[in-house]
Parts: sequence; structure tokens; C-alpha cells
Amino acid sequence: MKPEVIASRAAPRHLAARDPASGAGRSGRPRLLSTGAAALVVVSLGAGVAVGGWIGSGAPGATPTATTVSVPLALPAPTPAPWWAPLPSCQSAVQSADEVISYLIGGIRDRRLEVALQRYVATAQTCRKENP
Repeated sequence: MKPEVIASRAAPRHLAARDPASGAGRSGRPRLLSTGAAALVVVSLGAGVAVGGWIGSGAPGATPTATTVSVPLALPAPTPAPWWAPLPSCQSAVQSADEVISYLIGGIRDRRLEVALQRYVATAQTCRKENP
């Protein structure tokens, strides 16, 4: 391209340099609104802190009194949580579920997956019937 052709092309309006003296730049209104909003937030936070301090202090001029709390010298021994052995049908259901997940993760989509899934459904139903 020739240099005179490049110089004659005008830049797009959104990329053109703005002359601050011409007043063609942004107006002061958005800046005024954002400053006003920030001032409102600061005043609101200050008022909230003041009101919260006034409410939290109770009656004006009241001094907090010390209270004593009695602590037992010996704590009762904790009772152990009851432990039940899982039923064999539920253990079988968990093992079948693990087998199905292993097949799915391994990308195995054949008869083995189908059999393992049927076995899981049957053992899970048995487990649910035994544990209402």
C-alpha cells in the first residue's frame, strides 16, 4: 500500500483520539452517579455500625455485670454409639454396586455388566426389605 493511502484513512470513531478541549469526551454524569452511589454506601455502612453499636450496648449508661458459670468437675463418660454389623445382603449389594461401577469406568458394556447390574438390583431390593 502507498503511504498516502494509509494516511488518508480515518480511524474508526470508537478508536479515534478524543480532544479533551472540544468536550467530545464522556460527560461527567456517569462519574457523578458512581461517586454518589459510593457516598451512599459509605453513609449507609456508617449508620449501620452506629445503630448496631447503640442496640448492642443495651441501655445507655448500663455496665455489664459479671456472671459466673458453674462447670461440673467430672464429666459423665460418653456412651458408645450402638454398632450393628451390616447384613450380608447389604454387603452383597455394595459389592455388586462396586462391580457395576468398575465395569462402567473400564468401558465394559457387555454381558458381564448386564449380569452385575441385575445382581445389584436384586441384592439392593433384598437389603431394603430387611432394613425398613
